[in-house]
Amino acid sequence: MAKRTAVARKLETISSDDPWPALWGSFVRGLQAEHRSKRTIEIYSDGADTFHKWSLANNLPTDPAKIEKQQVERFVIWLHDEGAKPATVRARFSTLRRFFNWCIAEEIIEHSPMARMRGPKVDETETEPLSEDELNRLLQACHGTRFEDRRDMAIIRLMVDSGLRRGEVAAIMIEDLDVPGKQVKVTRKGGREGFGIFGAKTARDIERYLRARAGRVRDETVVVRDGKKVHPLWLAQKGGLTGDGVHFVVKHRAQLAGITKRVWPHLMRHTYGHMMKAGGMSDENLMTLGGWRDQKSMRVYGRGARFERARQAHEDLSPGDRLR
Repeated sequence: MAKRTAVARKLETISSDDPWPALWGSFVRGLQAEHRSKRTIEIYSDGADTFHKWSLANNLPTDPAKIEKQQVERFVIWLHDEGAKPATVRARFSTLRRFFNWCIAEEIIEHSPMARMRGPKVDETETEPLSEDELNRLLQACHGTRFEDRRDMAIIRLMVDSGLRRGEVAAIMIEDLDVPGKQVKVTRKGGREGFGIFGAKTARDIERYLRARAGRVRDETVVVRDGKKVHPLWLAQKGGLTGDGVHFVVKHRAQLAGITKRVWPHLMRHTYGHMMKAGGMSDENLMTLGGWRDQKSMRVYGRGARFERARQAHEDLSPGDRLR
């Protein structure tokens, strides 16, 4: 009974009309304290907002203590009926489960309405990496001596060569660079420190960009990080290049290259994973270099070309060809 009394006291401090917004705000602050990425929080918030509005529109409870399993099931069915993609449905489901588990940890509720629910099944998607010909065309589209040409060449070659995410690339400061050592310090998901490793050609293109950048210091924006002044590596017309700016660079150069299929920054990471696997890199080394936490996540990358890699491996190791 003591625990129930404590739960009741918690609920009394929250608006009885609609406690959801205040609770969600506390939940988000907890995510920020865990150094969750801005994008992750946006995805969670979008899913929670959808559930909240749907519940209000259907005159259903928004107090976590009153929400039951059937309400969540109805919400999932509604998402399917509205044509939401399977991955979106699963993301909404995972958001709610995490939120209700947080409510339990904070002693706001005693039991999660989703305790015995299984997540929606999502078929694994397969992303086709860029071919070597497409990569060469993409880089060819960056050739030139203009500032933007030097910058975009360095960005795209770095992404393909290191597998860095667009947010990691956009956040690079000059102080993070070690061109002679062919590496750059980055902040991974969850605030973890990591390094992007690159080759000689990428180092060459970064140095060419740095020489061009020296004439654009007027566009520089100084950033304070850990009490020290640092300088964004990639410059746009006004200040440092953002993650959206990196997306534009990749998309724009792909259009100039005449690549008709969709090309976006994360495709560079998929292509990196495929090329490393095709070259024979071990899972352990690939996870370390790419910043993946587990093999399941890492194996998604380059999966679309796994048959191509398997066929090449057979060609190299064919039992029949080894017999007389």
